[in-house]
Amino acid sequence: MPRRLPWPLIWIFAILPLLGWWAYGLLDLDEGFYGAITAEMNRKGEWITPLFNGKPWFEKPILLYWLSKPSLALFGEMMGPRLPSVLTTLGTYAVVGWFVRRHCGDRAAKIAVLILASSLLAVGAGRMMLTDPPLLFFLTAALLTFWESLVGNPRWRLLSAILIGLGVLAKGPVAAILFALVAGWTYWKEPKIRPAFRGQWLSGVLLLCLVVATW
Repeated sequence: MPRRLPWPLIWIFAILPLLGWWAYGLLDLDEGFYGAITAEMNRKGEWITPLFNGKPWFEKPILLYWLSKPSLALFGEMMGPRLPSVLTTLGTYAVVGWFVRRHCGDRAAKIAVLILASSLLAVGAGRMMLTDPPLLFFLTAALLTFWESLVGNPRWRLLSAILIGLGVLAKGPVAAILFALVAGWTYWKEPKIRPAFRGQWLSGVLLLCLVVATW
């Protein structure tokens, strides 16, 4: 039973499916683009403008390149490109485990982490150099901290805003749109907690804009 398994063993089981990402090159078309752009930015010492064959390439925002540039430089072309995806996937496991443990107990948190770690989609994307793992991490964390702001301290909402901003830097406005849809649906379907929606919105929007403006 998961309750009897210690957390270190839970994390070993969670990490195992992600291991070996360094054993093969970038296979997916998008991985090839992102890897080539990161390598070219490193060669030219560029941090602001993604470059592909010497020309600006704005298909995706900057965050994946910011994460991958030092990783590629430190760990090389086999281990480096995918390492940010692996780490943000583990971050998603961690934030879900934290939230479930906080509200449902230790045993449920362990089960939640194991379920995520056995999800083919989460593991498959987590082993690839894609924008999706960072987006998943920041959006998940934003939604969970937003719920904390509704049932606890409204100041959690400020952290949610920062996380949404990072999600926008990861994959564009889709992060803010998905968050707004979930928040709006919650407001509509849960009238009892509507009063908890008050407060911190202006500060949150300003924080979100500041994070996005770092690019």
